[in-house]
Amino acid sequence: MNIKEEIKKLEDKISSEKKASDSTLQQVAEAVKGHNLMSMRKPLETIFKKKDIDFSFEPIPAFHIKHKGKTILIVNKNNVEEVDSSDVVVGNVVIGYL
Repeated sequence: MNIKEEIKKLEDKISSEKKASDSTLQQVAEAVKGHNLMSMRKPLETIFKKKDIDFSFEPIPAFHIKHKGKTILIVNKNNVEEVDSSDVVVGNVVIGYL
């Protein structure tokens, strides 16, 4: 296999991983739509196992969700200085990967 084929294979893998992570964030966004940060646990438990969902007030109120070796973070938008293009914004909440 030559270098161009290797590069193409890596690009395809990265692209498919990004699509998978985007669909996970969209799934989370749909589940928590219409909920405030404090009432999101039940909708999140329909997608993830209870043991993978953690809520903490330190350093800011946020949900940390372990999923496929990554951590999804859900915070209030006013606690975030800058929203990245890979993050999903739903109402007053930002969802993204750490």
